[in-house]
Amino acid sequence: LEEDVVSTDVSVASSSAPQWLQEQMDTGKEIYMKPEKGGGMCYACHQQNGQGIAGQFPPLAGSDWVLGNKERLIKISMYGLMGEIEVNGVKYNNVMAPPGIPPGSLTDNQIANVLTYIRNDWGNSASAVSPEEVANVRDFVKDRGQMQMWTAAELNSDK
Repeated sequence: LEEDVVSTDVSVASSSAPQWLQEQMDTGKEIYMKPEKGGGMCYACHQQNGQGIAGQFPPLAGSDWVLGNKERLIKISMYGLMGEIEVNGVKYNNVMAPPGIPPGSLTDNQIANVLTYIRNDWGNSASAVSPEEVANVRDFVKDRGQMQMWTAAELNSDK
């Protein structure tokens, strides 16, 4: 029963982060954990600890996909992902709807905050994602169908 309780503490412990980064990460965690409009509800599949669900949903903690190519990660955060994906040498085959409630509704700023959070919590350490980077990717893929999820094969061919 305790696993169903969602923590309301959104502070990400990182005393060495500059204040602007700390604020972005705290806001990102809030969106990651929020199960209602304006939230991403990411924790439902990827869990509060970023470990995912074995055999179902890949981890974000230590993930080569999270720590790697930002553009690829931004695309997933806009449109979702379907089909087989290999994360840290383990294969998963599932569907990730576009994050947000409703799906695909996260703004550039919200996506930047969530991605900065997941790239810098659970032992992860990677550069922040800016709203401008998200906007540039959104502009680049503007002709893609609104709910046309990416596949890992498509994203890997764009590297």
